[in-house]
Amino acid sequence: MASLTQYPYTRPPPHPAHIDTTHRLGAVAILGRRSVPELQELVALRSKGWDDDHLDYYFKTLRKISDSPTKQAKQTWFKNMRNIMAELDSAANFVRSSTNITFLDVGCAPGGFSSYILQKVRSASGVGISLPEGMGGHPFLLENHLRSRYTHLQEDILRYDWSPVSPSGVSDRPRRRLRDTLIGHFPIVILDGHALRTYQDPSITTLDAEADLLKAAHGSYRDRLLIAQLIIALESVAPGGTIVTRLSHIECFPAAQLLYLLDSISDEVVLHKPQTMHTTRGTSYVIAKRVFCSKHASKREQYLLGLQALWSQLQQGGPHEGVGRMLVDGDLDFIVSAEAILESYVDRLVELGRQTWWTQAEGLRRLFNKRGIQ
Repeated sequence: MASLTQYPYTRPPPHPAHIDTTHRLGAVAILGRRSVPELQELVALRSKGWDDDHLDYYFKTLRKISDSPTKQAKQTWFKNMRNIMAELDSAANFVRSSTNITFLDVGCAPGGFSSYILQKVRSASGVGISLPEGMGGHPFLLENHLRSRYTHLQEDILRYDWSPVSPSGVSDRPRRRLRDTLIGHFPIVILDGHALRTYQDPSITTLDAEADLLKAAHGSYRDRLLIAQLIIALESVAPGGTIVTRLSHIECFPAAQLLYLLDSISDEVVLHKPQTMHTTRGTSYVIAKRVFCSKHASKREQYLLGLQALWSQLQQGGPHEGVGRMLVDGDLDFIVSAEAILESYVDRLVELGRQTWWTQAEGLRRLFNKRGIQ
């Protein structure tokens, strides 16, 4: 197996100006319908960043450091992740110290999110899933005194079979699924697994794979990981529980439609971009509270079936045999179409997104000033 470090994990840049984006999700479509100063400024700053070669070199250097971190860097990242969870909890107040909590942390390494909950709630217990280090995963650094209340599963969730179960529940082959003891069990489910350039992709069996194959493998891995985590969340969260997940570029596909999904299954949604780290990046966290209460309960089956069917398509499609394919426009229309987002959800999207766009713009301004970019 080969790692994917040769190809950076990013989606394509925004569509060129000559392409009609009127009915496609993105900043252009939103700004064409609403005045959003925070997003307008962010678009201008991103454009400035794209044109600066020195900034490109800066981010490439950061990626190299991330791929081969020192022991000190690993500890710093662990502490920063703990601080990020503290920020999210402060913004949404979902880790209640007065109640017994069991939680699931998907993509848990290095363990900062779990550490925060276990330290805040002395009676809490958790289960964490992370990619084994031997497959390119991060080391797990949870404090020893907290581990008696924690179960750590080192597993590649992409080796599971997330395709739909037949109506009879009988399969003609062994299927690796989420453990029965985890189904509908957790008041808090955290999704923070992200595509690692160090991932040892089993579909790449040669060290000198062509660039097109690596690109396809990266895109498929990233998007299958995203969908698999959402399936885990919908299966494992308890009615009335909280789902916390990270999304990238919430004004774009696929994040806007996934934000809509989380908004539609919960009584309250908080979208927050932490200031602890990664302020220059387009990532933010969605905290969906009181999911699948009585008025939303019927949506669990609907969305699970759609995501499972999509998982099968991502596994089997694509131009390279055995690699799978990336998400494309239309894949998430079973949730809501891009047109419907822009017609009837755009005001809600703007309401939720302002803090994220403002925080990223502030981060980029500070970075540009520090590096003398005018």
